[in-house]
Amino acid sequence: MPCQRIAGIRRCMPKREKQRDKHHYIPKFYLRQWANSHGNVCEFSRPYKTVKPRMVNPDGTGYERGLYSFDNLPAPATDIIEKQLLSQADDFASKALQRMLVGDLEFDGPTRSAWSRFLMSLLHRNPERIAYVRKQMAEELPKYLASIREKFETIRDASDPRTYDEFQASLGVADTERMSLRLLRMILDSKNVGTELNRMFWGVIQFHRLRHPLLTSDRPLVMTNGIKHPHGHIILPIAPDRIFFAARSPEVGRDIDRLCKVETTAVGLNDRIVSQARRYVYGTDDRQLRFVSNRFGRQLLSTPMFE
Repeated sequence: MPCQRIAGIRRCMPKREKQRDKHHYIPKFYLRQWANSHGNVCEFSRPYKTVKPRMVNPDGTGYERGLYSFDNLPAPATDIIEKQLLSQADDFASKALQRMLVGDLEFDGPTRSAWSRFLMSLLHRNPERIAYVRKQMAEELPKYLASIREKFETIRDASDPRTYDEFQASLGVADTERMSLRLLRMILDSKNVGTELNRMFWGVIQFHRLRHPLLTSDRPLVMTNGIKHPHGHIILPIAPDRIFFAARSPEVGRDIDRLCKVETTAVGLNDRIVSQARRYVYGTDDRQLRFVSNRFGRQLLSTPMFE
């Protein structure tokens, strides 16, 4: 704590709180595909009633400070989501994306799983979803405690307090955060969902001579029918002229490829991407401002486990 003497009196100034780290829920490596020669993307946001465009570096958008931090848990658990799970997943996914952009989808098992994990993260790493999980755990903990009151004596560990009342009194904010952390890790690294994604037919489609480039947003995944439905598929813009898709069968993949030969399909994708955005839409420039303004946040994304 820095101190100084003022008028003969020693005064100590309180420490300034350390600025929390940026946690990007829209990964920088992903947004860079829309960057211009100066490394900037066009961010569309609606801070009030009007949609505003601005050119910004991917490092300066799509983040919230301390989004995945659990401040009441001891290190390294406090930042385990950001520093271990998401950082590692994004690193592998970045390498997979670069291969996709040159038409290489001959992935080995770990690379394929890394891309599936990245797709899962796009559904759940945003601020609204994180807040929802934290809120749910805060509400569910009292219900869980009430359910074990009668059987506490038979399920308690040797390290637990001797009575249920002592056990309940010993719990605090850290216990709720610990449960939230455990749930988030399960969601972001779901073996069941990851296995289904790995089994799907994958492809990359490039659009040619687009009048308006593809857009992306803070809700960039387009999902229909659920991934287990026979005609289910996922589409993700991965560049201003390219999409990644995962389909239940090669036949569905061929249908997607055929539809993407039509200019209106790109317009329809942009409409969906912009309509399901919450905070940000991204493009290469501001030429689609009117299109974005007319559709921004019009339709909320509906996905399994989403609030």
